[in-house]
Amino acid sequence: MRSFLIVLAVICAGCQYDPYTSVYTTTQPKTNDVVGIYLPDTNTMTLISREGHYSPVSPSITLLDDGTIIITNIPDWWLTFGEPHGGFDSGRGTWSIQKHQEWWALSVGFNDTTQFASLTNKPGGLGTEMMLVGEKPPYKIHLTVGDPDAGRGMEFEKK
Repeated sequence: MRSFLIVLAVICAGCQYDPYTSVYTTTQPKTNDVVGIYLPDTNTMTLISREGHYSPVSPSITLLDDGTIIITNIPDWWLTFGEPHGGFDSGRGTWSIQKHQEWWALSVGFNDTTQFASLTNKPGGLGTEMMLVGEKPPYKIHLTVGDPDAGRGMEFEKK
């Protein structure tokens, strides 16, 4: 019995947990409810400047009703595994609402990543997801920074 409890404790200690999963959207949002301009919340601006040491900018995510996404000045660490390199990603692509495990997310695609500082050595396109936060409008957009289990992320609020 004692051996079993030790093994169980070791297994539980190795479990990882993304702390944001409790706030990700579990009910499918309507497209019209997510269309709009999203700006970083106060905590995100503090994280960007204090922990990321990025120069002051105005990041934004714009979702148009025709399925176009425009990102502007998103700190590069969202695609560099949480390592700030001081650059910013901007570009135009497509978006749609897709199921991701038990949550709903934005499936985004960029054909041209030449304005992505995070991908300077990787020309071409990019497909990724941006998690939605909340169960009713206005939703937030969450971008994980580094390991999801570390609990670092940037959140953008609809304006």
